[in-house]
Amino acid sequence: MTGKKKVFIIVSVLRDGGGQRSAANISLELQEDYDVSFVTFSADNAAYTYGGTPYDLHLPRKRGPVGRVLNDFRRAMALGKLKKKLKPDVCISFLDDANLPNVLSRGIGETIVTLHTHLSSRPMGRLTKMKVRYAYAHADKVVAVSRAGLDDLVQLGYAKRDKCSVIGNMVDGEALLRKAGAVPSIEKKGPVIATMGSLVAQKGMWNLLRAFKTVQQEFPEASLLLFGGGNKEPYEKLIRDLGLKEHVTIMGFIKDPHALLAQADLFVFPTRFEGLPNALLEAMALGLPVISTDSLTGPREILDPESDLTHRATTIEHAPYGILIPVPKGDFLDAQAVQTHEEDLMAQAICEMLSDQAMLSMYGKRAKERAQDYSPAKIKQSWEQLIGI
Repeated sequence: MTGKKKVFIIVSVLRDGGGQRSAANISLELQEDYDVSFVTFSADNAAYTYGGTPYDLHLPRKRGPVGRVLNDFRRAMALGKLKKKLKPDVCISFLDDANLPNVLSRGIGETIVTLHTHLSSRPMGRLTKMKVRYAYAHADKVVAVSRAGLDDLVQLGYAKRDKCSVIGNMVDGEALLRKAGAVPSIEKKGPVIATMGSLVAQKGMWNLLRAFKTVQQEFPEASLLLFGGGNKEPYEKLIRDLGLKEHVTIMGFIKDPHALLAQADLFVFPTRFEGLPNALLEAMALGLPVISTDSLTGPREILDPESDLTHRATTIEHAPYGILIPVPKGDFLDAQAVQTHEEDLMAQAICEMLSDQAMLSMYGKRAKERAQDYSPAKIKQSWEQLIGI
């Protein structure tokens, strides 16, 4: 017997993703003071190092609505058996695929679910919406990674405010660099812009590519690096059609990209909606000046925490810790589509930053300072206050 409180950290898979990284990071921080069990439904192709004793329940995702519903109950039954066997004091789940089975198997230990997105912005079918609502409504506690995300959850009627807390994602720039180790230097002919995120519609990468076309005309030697996994084909075609093949590199998913990322001059985050974006926090922790879309939840809370979080940028805003720009509207745009007003502003903000070394330096320093508010020590303390020692 260890005498330590038993904590389950539950996540469906450990592939590339912000919620998955958060689960892994928290397990590493809690394992010293708690008896941590790290539970997954499929441990294949794990992208992150985690702490605690691993338990793989071997129940990967299923396709189709019927298959997914049946799988939810299979996962809940398997998780319930493990709870009966190990008798955890606290069960913390990350993301919807784990939240529902955690709630369905409640009864042993305190059930805590986490919110990593802005639900009102997220496209959801009727069945998904029912499952999500049930999980938040029936958990003992809900932890949102952002204040705005929590407000949205409560306004939707999915959870009572008195059982909700806000605990951000943790980030440690020095640890990220140590973990990445030595890497070759990026060859720089001109300024290097970087972004990081999956190649999915939510992240708005096509808007950045189209805006970069304008940037490249003013800075012919500029280059753009895209870190993140996903379907490259539509983005590679857009790069070719824009005539940017020599200036843009899709780096793909790299497990520890931070030593490469840190060599960039500027980080641009073109997301449509978030919870609390790890990619943005990690870039800031590395000391990169940042430009971000003012998406619902996350970026404004990080870059302008004292502002009205319901306000949305309509032009370029010089916030205390970075620059906020409007979120582009519409679906995927090809090279022939006229550049949108929001893409114009994105290009303008990038050119403004690259033209002003004093501004770059100032925002780089401020970004690193702000990232300290999400240090492992502070986030761990928040979790300890919530679950007890």
